[in-house]
Amino acid sequence: MKSLLTFKQQKGLSLIEVLLALTVSAMVIVMSTRYFWTANQAANITQATSQIQRITNASYQWLDANRQSDFADITLTALVSANLISANDQTNPWGGTITASVGQSDPTHVRITLASVPQTQCQALVRALATTAYTEISTCTADNTTYWGEF
Repeated sequence: MKSLLTFKQQKGLSLIEVLLALTVSAMVIVMSTRYFWTANQAANITQATSQIQRITNASYQWLDANRQSDFADITLTALVSANLISANDQTNPWGGTITASVGQSDPTHVRITLASVPQTQCQALVRALATTAYTEISTCTADNTTYWGEF
């Protein structure tokens, strides 16, 4: 009888309480991960948009400084050499390369291409740049992994 009483007086967590605590912890971890992933993707879009705007502005400064009538000779290397952009602006937030070239639809526009952009982010970048006043063309390639726009 004595051993039965000591067993009933023991305090501790039941299996249901432990499972409930684990479930709540897992939900918090999943929600936190999803929030930080979304925030990171939004930051990448913002950074890419800023890079494109800096490169576009630098391209037109380069055009004026070199007294060119179009962008036939433009490269990112030329913009870096002229100290119009930093060397960091040659890599996009997703680790892909950025190139600047003459516009295909109009040689007086600069074409900026970002490689290795994730599919969902490519379309988000197009939407983000749709409101930019100097965007002429903004699209993704057929496989949705390369963004290009003419400005």
